[in-house]
Amino acid sequence: MFTVVPFGGGRAEIPTQAGVAVDELGMWPAAPPHWVHLSGDVRFERTNTQPSPISEWLKHSRQPPNWGNAQEPAQAWIAHVRGMLEEAV
Repeated sequence: MFTVVPFGGGRAEIPTQAGVAVDELGMWPAAPPHWVHLSGDVRFERTNTQPSPISEWLKHSRQPPNWGNAQEPAQAWIAHVRGMLEEAV
């Protein structure tokens, strides 16, 4: 789990907890986690979700574009999640 603060959108400037499943980190950093786990109160107009193992959370299907080009994969992942949260309503 980690906290990000989106710069814009419906959650602008709101610290938001996010997470990934440990079993999705086996290929890191060559392949990023596909699912982003977020509290159930984070809503999107369009998203593909499944229940998260964390109570009252959902996991959202998101694949970062152009993965593998970043010099710092962790920073690229945080930017991906921050950008995703800027789409929240």
